[in-house]
Amino acid sequence: MDPAPATEDSFIPRNLLQDMIDEVICPVMRLILTWVTPGWDQTKYNFIEYMEYNEKISKEDIKKLNKKLTEQQNKAITEDQEGKTWDTTLICLLLRNCGGLAKEGEQAWSRENGEAPERLITELKDKRNELTHEKARFSKEDFMTKTEELRVNVINVLESVGKGCSHVEEEEIKEHTKEFNWRITKIRDEESMFQRKKEYVKKEGKPVLIKHLNRITTFNPLLLIFDETKGHEVAVKDIFTGMMLEEDNKQRAKVSLEDIIAIASNTNPKGFILLKGYAGVGKTTILKKITSDWVQKAGYIKGLDSFDLLLYAEFRDRTETFLEILQHSLGHVHQCFNNKDFVQVVLGLKNLVILDGYDEINSSSSKLFQEILYLAKHHKNLTVIVTTRPEAEKQLARKLGMRNVNAVHVWLVGIEVDKGRSL
Repeated sequence: MDPAPATEDSFIPRNLLQDMIDEVICPVMRLILTWVTPGWDQTKYNFIEYMEYNEKISKEDIKKLNKKLTEQQNKAITEDQEGKTWDTTLICLLLRNCGGLAKEGEQAWSRENGEAPERLITELKDKRNELTHEKARFSKEDFMTKTEELRVNVINVLESVGKGCSHVEEEEIKEHTKEFNWRITKIRDEESMFQRKKEYVKKEGKPVLIKHLNRITTFNPLLLIFDETKGHEVAVKDIFTGMMLEEDNKQRAKVSLEDIIAIASNTNPKGFILLKGYAGVGKTTILKKITSDWVQKAGYIKGLDSFDLLLYAEFRDRTETFLEILQHSLGHVHQCFNNKDFVQVVLGLKNLVILDGYDEINSSSSKLFQEILYLAKHHKNLTVIVTTRPEAEKQLARKLGMRNVNAVHVWLVGIEVDKGRSL
């Protein structure tokens, strides 16, 4: 029997992949750099100054290295002498030109060069590239495999480089190996803990969210006539009638509300829908209908039931961050997490984010929108619906373009002709 296809929920969150880089790969490479440059006193001078004082390194080699360093890398070397913030690209460049290993371009750095220290360092950098690739998506099984491959690579490179440095004691190699082994295991085990946190948010947070959304999905038609109309609220699901939707392209193809989520599958990132229409045409009403169907599990809109959470916000509000939406929507649940962890756990779920009224955007909600665009670009299980009046569409399109976000543009034309009388 073929294995079941991977779902969004089965992929490892990017923050765990980043942890492997920040807590294992970068520190290992920094340690190796200090091992192969025993004369480098980080308290006295930066790395370029060390190279200038090192008689084994020619002025020509230093000149070549300076040409390869970017302005940002030069700044990092100058401002952070200990290299705590250096990334693997910079560290690898220094390793290839530091005088303690083979020079850049020599055969030792080849991936086919057996167990040479240089080849093992190259392999470690390759591991980092795999994890940081924008399209990298690992299933739980893949993550476990990559974790153990990284563990073997770290052990081998520490032993190979350490034993090649006469000033590095065997006990020091063992201590560092033990430390990095522990870090790898800790990050690996966080994956299962992450799954339990997601289940907690779904179980405890969803009832709170539904209660919050129920207040949003009511409608008071008498507000159009009277100021005091308390007690006359009705559910949008009870009064909603058919509306005409069209894709904003040459074909002007009609779009059924039941397909509103499905049409976003062709966008990059997948799941960004721009719903536009003139004032009073029913943009907010249709968003409330979508929200109501999710709460009621109506099953009419294709794919709507697949979302773990539906998050609703309005551009006219003063909300500045995605975290604020979560705190407002999920109530006390956020108190069980630190802020960063809470956001990452929610992003590990499948979310529908609804943002109403871009034409009413303010300085606060502008910050929120920039964050949402970033999240939509980097998290495949985030679908976004934004509404706007036509006059604000060009400004919105510019913001989408700056983030390289393509959206499906849908016109809300109005109530279907044969449904007007019944409304």
